[in-house]
Amino acid sequence: MPAIFIGQQGLTMRILTRLFLLASCLTFALGAAAKEPLRVGIAPDYPPLAYRESGDLSGIEVALAEVLGKQLDRKIKYVEKDFADLIPALQAGEIDIIMSGMSITPERSQLVDFSKPYLQAGQMGIIRFADAGRLSFKGAIFRPGTAVAVVRDSTGETFAKQRLQAATVTTCASLDEAFALLQGGKVDFLLHDAPTSWALASDKSKEDLMSQNHALTEEQLGWAVRKDTQAL
Repeated sequence: MPAIFIGQQGLTMRILTRLFLLASCLTFALGAAAKEPLRVGIAPDYPPLAYRESGDLSGIEVALAEVLGKQLDRKIKYVEKDFADLIPALQAGEIDIIMSGMSITPERSQLVDFSKPYLQAGQMGIIRFADAGRLSFKGAIFRPGTAVAVVRDSTGETFAKQRLQAATVTTCASLDEAFALLQGGKVDFLLHDAPTSWALASDKSKEDLMSQNHALTEEQLGWAVRKDTQAL
C-alpha cells in the first residue's frame, strides 16, 4: 500500500468492497434482530478515518458505518467518545460497535471481540519538514533523548513504552494535542497509526509536517463489539 500517496477517496474505495462482505455477513447473522438504531462509538479526531469537517462527522469510518446501516436496514446513531473511553463505553452497553480506526491487539481482544480486519497499518513517525535533515531516517526515533508525543491508550503509546525507553515520551489526551506539541516544537516526533500519516498529504493545516513513511509495526484495524454480542 503506497502509504503517503493514498488519498481518502482511494483508501475508502479500496476497503469498501471488503467491508461490504463484512456487512453482508452481519446482515445474515442479524436477520431476525430488532430494527433499533445501531449505536456506533466513534472518536472523531482521526482523519482520514474519523473526524469533523465543517461541523459534520466525516471520514472513512463514517462512510462505512452508513454502508453497514443500509446492509442491516438499521439507522446509525453516532456516539462520540474520547478514543480511550470507547471500550469502556462498549462494555457498559452505551454503544453497540466501535468503528474508529481501532488496532486489533491481544490486550484489547481480551476485552472485546473484533471483526475480521479491514485495513493493515502500522505506527509511523511524523516530523517537521524543518527537521528532515536530522530526523527523516528510519532509526531516528530510537536515538536517546528524542522527544516523542503519543496519544493516551493508543498502540503508539504501547510501542513507546516497550521500545522507546531512551526517549522522552509525552502522553496526550487527543491527537490534536499531540499535533500541537509537534508543530509548536515541543517534541521531535508524533507517533501514531499510518492513516494519520497518509492524511497529511491533503491537510493544508499541516503542510509544515511530513511522515517518515516507515512502518515501525504491523497492525490490523477492525471493528469491536461486546463479547456477549454473539450475532455481531
